[in-house]
Amino acid sequence: MIALLLSQWSYGYNKVDYKNLKWGYLDGKHFNVYFYQGGERLAEFALAVLEEAYEEYKDYFPGAVGKKEKIPVLIYVSPKDFQMTNVSPYLIPEGVGGFTEGFKRRIVVPFAGSYAEFRHVLRHELVHAFQYSYSRGLSSMFSSPPPLWFVEGMAEFLSEGWSVRTEAYMRDMVINLTLPPLSEMDYYSGYVVYRYGEAFFNYIKDIYGREAVRDFIRYGMGGNIRSALKRITHKDLPEIDEEFSMYIKERVLKAMGRFNFPDDIKKLTSRRRDHSFLNLGTAISPDGSKVAFMSDRGGRIGIYVIDLATRKVHKLLTAGRSPDFENLHILKPSLSISKDNRLVTISQGTYSDILHIYDLNTFKRVRKVPLDFLDGAHGARISPNGSKVVFVGYVNGRTDLYIYDVEGDSFRKITDDEWSEDDPYWWDDSTVIYVSDRNDLGQIGSYSIYRMTLGGEPEYVWGRRKILRSPIRWKDGVAFLTDYDGAVNLFLLRGDSILMLTDYFTEIAHPDVSENGRLAFSMMWEGGWDVFLAPYSVDPKYAVNLMEEEGYPKPDSTVLAGVVKRPLGFTLGLDMAFANLGYSSFYGTVGTFYMLFSDIPGDNWIFLEILGQSQNIDNSEFVFVWYNFKGRLDKVVGFSQLWNFKYLTPYFVFEKRLSGELGFQYPFTRYFRSEGYLSAHYNTWIRFHEDSLPYYCVFQAVPTPGCKVPEVVYPKGYDVALSLVYDDVLLTNYGSTDGVRWRLVGATSLPNSQVDFRTLFFEGMLFRRITYRSIWANRLVLARSVGRHRDAFTAGGPYGLRAYDLFYFFYDESGKPVRYLIGNNLALLNSEIRFPFLDRLKFGFLPFEIRGIRALAFFDIGNAWFDEDIPLDKFQPIRDGALWDLFADVGVGLRLNLGYFPLRLDYAYPTDFRRLYPARWVISFGWDF
Repeated sequence: MIALLLSQWSYGYNKVDYKNLKWGYLDGKHFNVYFYQGGERLAEFALAVLEEAYEEYKDYFPGAVGKKEKIPVLIYVSPKDFQMTNVSPYLIPEGVGGFTEGFKRRIVVPFAGSYAEFRHVLRHELVHAFQYSYSRGLSSMFSSPPPLWFVEGMAEFLSEGWSVRTEAYMRDMVINLTLPPLSEMDYYSGYVVYRYGEAFFNYIKDIYGREAVRDFIRYGMGGNIRSALKRITHKDLPEIDEEFSMYIKERVLKAMGRFNFPDDIKKLTSRRRDHSFLNLGTAISPDGSKVAFMSDRGGRIGIYVIDLATRKVHKLLTAGRSPDFENLHILKPSLSISKDNRLVTISQGTYSDILHIYDLNTFKRVRKVPLDFLDGAHGARISPNGSKVVFVGYVNGRTDLYIYDVEGDSFRKITDDEWSEDDPYWWDDSTVIYVSDRNDLGQIGSYSIYRMTLGGEPEYVWGRRKILRSPIRWKDGVAFLTDYDGAVNLFLLRGDSILMLTDYFTEIAHPDVSENGRLAFSMMWEGGWDVFLAPYSVDPKYAVNLMEEEGYPKPDSTVLAGVVKRPLGFTLGLDMAFANLGYSSFYGTVGTFYMLFSDIPGDNWIFLEILGQSQNIDNSEFVFVWYNFKGRLDKVVGFSQLWNFKYLTPYFVFEKRLSGELGFQYPFTRYFRSEGYLSAHYNTWIRFHEDSLPYYCVFQAVPTPGCKVPEVVYPKGYDVALSLVYDDVLLTNYGSTDGVRWRLVGATSLPNSQVDFRTLFFEGMLFRRITYRSIWANRLVLARSVGRHRDAFTAGGPYGLRAYDLFYFFYDESGKPVRYLIGNNLALLNSEIRFPFLDRLKFGFLPFEIRGIRALAFFDIGNAWFDEDIPLDKFQPIRDGALWDLFADVGVGLRLNLGYFPLRLDYAYPTDFRRLYPARWVISFGWDF
C-alpha cells in the first residue's frame, strides 16, 4: 500500500518541530545563506567565513562549482534546532557538528556557543560541498566513492591544517601500538577517520609538497586511492604504509623524553571492560569522596557517580529514553558537586535545555529548571555552598554567562558582550573565573582567563591562547588546560610563572579538584577517554614558556557589501532523477522512473515513481507522494496505482488499486507519536474462487474446453486508520540493541465503502543486551480483522515461522480447500539470541574479505487462522503435551551485511515440543526486526 511510502508502518525517533521557523537568506557572491529569526548575525558571519574559504579551496577543486552556481547554506541558532532540520529525513544525533547533503550540496550547520568552533565547522563542511560538486556527473556513476578517512581527513586538513587533537590521537595510537596500516583504513569509521585522515594529508604535504596534495585530491576523488598514491609518489601501498608509519613515529619519538605515561595515577573507568569511548565531564565532590562523570557505556550517555571509599558505581540517570533527557551534551558537559552533595547538570529536553539539581544522598532529582529563554546552554557549575549555579547560555548568536539563584529560583546575566565565554568555575561563593576570547584586536578564538566578582567587571588574569580551557582554583593559584609541545596538559599560574602540573602524552579534559587537593580528570588514552584520579598532592613539574597566540581575524565584513537580504520564496527543485529500461516478450518495453524534489529547508518533499509497460499503459504502476514537514504536524498527500495479491475469502484476488490518501504524524515526544491516514480508492478485483482454482483457464497449462474465466468487479473503498507508536530502541552497528518499540493500529472502512473491514493490529519488540555484542531480541504480533473483506494475515515465511512456507493452501480428498498459517487472526512470537560469529574472513587467493558475519539462535511460535476454521473459544494451544493449534520452530542462522542486500541464512527445525522434525534451509534478503 501507499501507506508504506507515507511512513505509516515504520519505526524510529521523532523530530518535534517545536518552532515555526520563518526563513530568509543572504544572497551572496557564491553562497545563499539561509537563516530564521534570531540567526541573521550568524548568517552574516557564516557568509564572510565561507566566501574567504571559497577563495582558498577553489584551486584544490578546479571546475567543481560553476561560475553562476551558488551553494545553499542553512544556519541553525542551536544544536537543538539543528537536530530537527528537515534537510535530512533522519534525526541528527548529538555530537554531529554539521553535515552537507549530496543532492543540492546544502551545508547545514548549527551554532553551539563558540564562533571559533562555528568557523571551523563551516570550513569543514564547505570542503564536503566541493567534494560533492567535484565528483558528480556521469563519471561518478561508474566509480566507487572514496573511503571515509580520505573524505573526512581532507576536510579536516583543509579547514585546520594539523590540529592538537590529531597530534594527541596519533601519539596515542603509536604509543599503545594501535596505529593501523593504510590498507586497513577503508574498513574504519568514527573519530579515527578524521584524525588519521588529517595526519595522512599532512604527511603528503610534508613529504611530497602541497602540489602533491592537489593531485591526491584530484585523482583520489575517483575512489581508487592506491592508484592515486602510485601516480603521485611512484610507490606501492606497502611502501606508502611504511613511510607514513615512520613519519608519524618520528613525530612521536621527538616527544618521548618530555612526557610520561599515566602509570602514576589511578584509572577509575575501564573502556576495555565496559566498551565505552567517552568518559568525560569529570566532577569531584569538595570533600574528595565522590567522582561524577558522563559515559557512553552501553551505547547510551549516562551520568555515573563513584564512591571513592567503596569504589561502588551508581548510575544516576541515562539519556536517550525520556523527554527530559534527550541528550546530555557530553562534548560540552555540565557536572558539578557542592559541599552539601548537590549535583548540577544540563540536559536537552523536548522544548529546551533543562537545568537539573540532584541530591547525591538520595540520588533523587530535587529541582528541574527549563532554560526556555535560551537557544542552548552548557558548562553548569554549582557554587560551593550550593546557593547559585553559573552556566554558559547563548541566544541569537550571543554567548554569555548566567547565574541561577537556587533559593530565589531566578536568573540573571552577568556578562553582556559580543565575545564567547566558556568554562565558568567558582573561585568562591561570590567570584567566578572563566575563559573568553575578549580582546582589543577584533579577533576570535584566542582565549584568556578572566575573574569576575558577581556585580563587578571582568578582570583579565592571563591568556591569549587558541587552546585554553577549564580554569580551576588550585590552592591560591589558577590551574588551566592548554597545549604545549603537541599535548594538552594542566598548568598552574603562580605569580608571573607558568608551571606544568601534568605531563602526559595526549590530551586532558575537564579537570576538577577537591578542597583537600584530590585531582580528577578525563584523558585520551588507549583509543578513547577514561577518568583518572591523581594523588592528593600533585607537585608542579617545571616552569614553561607559553607564548601568546593570535586568534582568527574576524571575517572581512566588506564581503557583505551589496549582499541583499531576501525572503525564502519558492525553492522547490529536483534532487534526483533516475530511469532504466528493460524488455520482455510478454510485457514489451518496461521502464522504471524515479524523481525526488525538495525545497531548500526540506519542509516539502515530492517523490514520484513510475513502473510502466508499453503494451498496457493502463496497468502501469505509479506512486506520487508529497510530504510537508513544516511545523509539529507532518502532513502527507499521496496518489498511486499499484497491483496487489490478496486472499479475501472465498476469493483469491489480483487487485489493481487506484487510490488517494491523506496522512499525518504528530509527535508527542522524541519517542512517542500518533499517526493516521484517510484513503479513498477505486479497485479492480480479478477474483478466483477458492473452490475451483484448478478449473480457471489461466491456471491450466493447456486450457480445456469450458474452463473458467475469473470474475472482475470494481468496488470503491473509503477507510481510515489511527495508530500510536513508541520507540526508544538504541541502534548500533549490530542492529537494534537495547530498548522497547511498539505499535498499535486500528483501521476501519467508512460508511458507503464497498470494501468492508475492521482491523486491530499490535506489534511489540523488546531488545536487551546480554553482552556488549550479544543481544536478546523479541517480537510479539497480535492481529484480528473482521468484516466481509477482512484482512488475511500469514504466519509463515522468513519473517514469521521460518520452518514453514508463508502459508499453505491445498485440497483434501473430497476437494474441500484446506488452509494453514493464514487467517483473519494472527498470534506470533519470535525470540532470538544474536551474537558475533566471524569478525573477519579473508581468503589468500581472493582480493577481498568478508567482515561482520553474525549468528543467531531462534525460536518462533504462533499461527494465523480464520474464525470458521478455529473459533476463538475453541482455540487449544497444547493438547496431550504437544502443540495443537500453534506451530513452532527452532534453529540457527547467519547474517551477512552485503550493503543494500543483507543476506539472511536460517536452518529451522519444526517442532511440536515433543520432537524435532526434518529441518529446512531458508534464504532471504532484508534486515532483522
